[in-house]
Amino acid sequence: MSQSQGKSRVGQVDLLKGNRRPSAAPAESAAQTLEAAAAILRVESALGWLFMDIHRLLGRNFERRLQAGGLTRAQWRVLFTAHRFEGRTQTELAEQLDMEKAPLGKALDRLENGGWIERKADPHDRRIKRIYCSAKIKRYVPEVMAASKAVFADALMGMTAQEVEALIAQLERLKLNLTNLTPEA
Repeated sequence: MSQSQGKSRVGQVDLLKGNRRPSAAPAESAAQTLEAAAAILRVESALGWLFMDIHRLLGRNFERRLQAGGLTRAQWRVLFTAHRFEGRTQTELAEQLDMEKAPLGKALDRLENGGWIERKADPHDRRIKRIYCSAKIKRYVPEVMAASKAVFADALMGMTAQEVEALIAQLERLKLNLTNLTPEA
């Protein structure tokens, strides 16, 4: 990135935050202001669509590679979130998945009926049910992990290890920025 591109992007970020950078000229022309606003909209639009397309394509490629267990991509997502956050309540899982409790409850019912999860009473409050994965998931973990690795290997093809590390660092910064803006996070 050239120095002028870097300055341009810094200016865009400043404008996104609502801070106006002092102009080098005594007054910016209307054309310059419109050009800066258009550049900001291009960045916002490009990022939004890229994130959405990448998420969709990762999911589609994962689903294409994974035919195990007869589960849908959405069911695998719920199941592996339950696996990752073993022993959480339905409410806690709903927060992790960014889902409403009722649709998650239906997905958990299907997974429970299929023998994938168990709901167990909380030892301190029997009204609370905690979600645990059954032993059935262990048979599929290697296949799911292999599918996940293959999808990311395809997605990151042509990138160096340094580029991947830089991408991860930048995405973590975006996540931190957004997490700090979210009051319930």
